[in-house]
Amino acid sequence: MFSKQIVHPLVLLRRLAAVFITLLVVCPGQFVRASRGEAGIVQITGVVVAYDEVKPSLTCIESCETSLIVRIDKRSEVRSEYIRVDLKFTDRGRFPKELISRKEHWRFRVIRTPERDERIEEFILGEDVYGKALKSPIWTRVTGTEVEKLPFGEVLRSYALSRKGFRPAGD
Repeated sequence: MFSKQIVHPLVLLRRLAAVFITLLVVCPGQFVRASRGEAGIVQITGVVVAYDEVKPSLTCIESCETSLIVRIDKRSEVRSEYIRVDLKFTDRGRFPKELISRKEHWRFRVIRTPERDERIEEFILGEDVYGKALKSPIWTRVTGTEVEKLPFGEVLRSYALSRKGFRPAGD
């Protein structure tokens, strides 16, 4: 016969298998979605209106990342809709400067990242060594979008730029 040390893990394994099978039946979409990979990519057309210049100066050691505020092209809405697009690049020289050189329509291939949705702030607040308040802007506006009212204080939906994830919208 089996000793108690062997029987106990077998009983536990059987119970865990039953729980896993139940989860698979009750929530099948969660397991399929996690393994889709490229299937989660969506295309969005819009204009980059601002980019985060602070984040790359803090994160550019082994890899760099920054965020863009993108106004989505939607003809049916009266009010503009904005999203945040996060992108990674290997070093400062590899940042795709064409995205921020001027106001232009782009087609983005992005993956939705709801866990990164957050309120967009206009400034970093702090104080210097003497206790004087400091207020530094986070976002730099793209040429041609200087008069556009940006969605500061609003929670923006977040997306991650996929590999080779942008091209001019006219292409």
